[in-house]
Amino acid sequence: GPDMHEFRQIVELGGEQWTVFSGMDEVCVFAAMMGASGNIGSTLNLMPGVYRQIGADVRHGDLAAAHALQLRANRVIALLVETNLMGGLKAALGFLGLDCGGLRLPRFPMTPEQAAGLREALEAADFFALAAM
Repeated sequence: GPDMHEFRQIVELGGEQWTVFSGMDEVCVFAAMMGASGNIGSTLNLMPGVYRQIGADVRHGDLAAAHALQLRANRVIALLVETNLMGGLKAALGFLGLDCGGLRLPRFPMTPEQAAGLREALEAADFFALAAM
């Protein structure tokens, strides 16, 4: 969750014996700063290099670079959430050449017009550069 105080308490509780992952892509940088071992999330499938770089930047003390990258990723996340996250994720994976099939009911796929609008918005948010990292 987004509560970084609680997250840090969990990290401290486990000490060296636990591996603690963050699950909210939107706060990956802050979880890394609080001791997360890694990140597990939906948009990790689209932009794994972004999250790997955020972790590396935090480990090397370049918090400004890590935060700037998080903000770029969050612009993409916001677009996906606006389109119904699962539909947006499936469409974005398709834009990357990964056909993951349709959505399970009761969700419905995007119309071609919606998908074209999402692609345009993702291009404007620099998604394809982030996905290529």
